[in-house]
Amino acid sequence: MLTNNFKQLMRALLVEGPQSAALPISLRGFSGKTYQPLIRHLSGSGSMPYSAVSALNFFDSTYGSSPSFVLIGTDGTPVSRDDHSISKIQNYKITLSNSVELDNNGYPKTTKILVVLNTGTDTTVLRELGYGCFLYAREENTSSDGLNAFLIDRTLLDTPVAIAPGESAVVRYSITNQFDVD
Repeated sequence: MLTNNFKQLMRALLVEGPQSAALPISLRGFSGKTYQPLIRHLSGSGSMPYSAVSALNFFDSTYGSSPSFVLIGTDGTPVSRDDHSISKIQNYKITLSNSVELDNNGYPKTTKILVVLNTGTDTTVLRELGYGCFLYAREENTSSDGLNAFLIDRTLLDTPVAIAPGESAVVRYSITNQFDVD
């Protein structure tokens, strides 16, 4: 299910002009703290509130090679639009591959494949997947700026996947953009 963070991001991208008190744009981070999206100066020196211009900085190459990520977890709690994190699995090693291609209809498609190895001594049961993105933001009521991770989708698996100690499972997460992008 797409989360309220996703709705806020879309609103931030589609609403022109400065942010007003009547239309606040805020995101909940993994810790549950609230953040305001920021713009990073092109020079890389400092930032300004999102309301100053109508654009968002989703990615800073200082922090890696991908602005988005897939999360796997063990919680079976029903999904909610208010979800902002997932329960992390313990004792694992992940190998990730990422591809971007066109699907059979010519739409852009991103596929992330995770090979999850259980390095612990107990069986791990995967029950949920999440999709997140990095966004430069300021924690609400502070001057603490930085690149933060935000959950934008959480999905429960129809059938949980049990991974015994020393075994692995493959998770394939695909997103297709079905909008015309000429």
